[in-house]
Amino acid sequence: MTGMLSRKDHDLIVGIYDTILHQDSWTNVLDIFADQCGVSAATLMLGDLTYPEIQLRPGSGRLSVEFIDRYYTVGTNHEEIVRAMAYVSKFPARTWISDEEAWGCHWSEIAGSRFLDEHTGLSRRHGARLNDSPIWLDGISINYTQEEVRNVQEACALSQLFLPHIAKALEISRPFLILQARFQAVLSVLDRMRVGILIVTETGTVIVSNARANEAMYTNNGLSLSRDKRLLISAPNLGEQYRTAVARVSDVGITPVHPDSELLAVPKRSDDTSWLLEIVPLTDLQGDIGRYFRGAAVYIIDPQQGDVVSARGMKELYGLSKAEADVCANLSNGLTLSEIAERRGTSYETVRAQAKMLFAKTGVKSQAELIRRALQVNLPIDDG
Repeated sequence: MTGMLSRKDHDLIVGIYDTILHQDSWTNVLDIFADQCGVSAATLMLGDLTYPEIQLRPGSGRLSVEFIDRYYTVGTNHEEIVRAMAYVSKFPARTWISDEEAWGCHWSEIAGSRFLDEHTGLSRRHGARLNDSPIWLDGISINYTQEEVRNVQEACALSQLFLPHIAKALEISRPFLILQARFQAVLSVLDRMRVGILIVTETGTVIVSNARANEAMYTNNGLSLSRDKRLLISAPNLGEQYRTAVARVSDVGITPVHPDSELLAVPKRSDDTSWLLEIVPLTDLQGDIGRYFRGAAVYIIDPQQGDVVSARGMKELYGLSKAEADVCANLSNGLTLSEIAERRGTSYETVRAQAKMLFAKTGVKSQAELIRRALQVNLPIDDG
């Protein structure tokens, strides 16, 4: 079968499966799909009655995500859509149904069709559901002009080569969409803790990253992100170690227990310090994410980052004044009394007196002991 495909057909099918990890590539894929079927545009709808966080409504270039959102919010009649979807669901998966058949009236009487005609000229549509699961709301539509109506039957026939692949790609996408939805909130919390984190597949493709990780990669200071969304390490001897570590900790599906995490020190380009990467297992042993995903979490830690200790907990616990808490924070982050005085624009003697009171209240005898106490009381939180 594969040998009978044209080069364009083969490339489109490869592109369809590439969307599993790169959801933003759907627009280009749908553009090519519409072009090869001989129509102007195409849209997808992915939904799930079990996992409401799974939502995807990409469209080809003429029907941007923003336009589709506007279409669903102001350009349609909800009751009409529900009635049309109920009608389409009566037919086998991947059966094309025209808009007029689904709505039971002329296209000009359909609110959504009039909206599309006014804003894009694509007044006519055919739609099909993509699977037989009653809890999956996956569908596809082709959009075309009045002049293209005569080509629709041929377009529907040509599409049948690609629809099974689109349906399978959406099915496999589900665990990744759940991962993105569920981890994004956690990742934003880790931003506050100044910890970078990547969620990667067993082959190293980054599917989720937080702002701290992006900051570390985009500065190209020993770490960077490739065009195909893989973490690159500038030290060549460490790149292979990283890839091996990701593969090893991801391979827990065949073992009864999780392997230990891997630690990797990656030199920075800017100075003599290093990033610390901790690579830990992240595999869906309970089945919540789906049977397709195996991967790892990669923590990116900068041991040399400054200003990482918040003194808020010390202030509350030991009754520190605002000035003493400020001195506490600066001492905990490695500054000397002279540097603190210069930063605050005050005298050395004033800072020395505040530090003496700080030591007395907290019961410590040295700056090193103060740092240990501050880290015990406070996680390294960014006050934002």
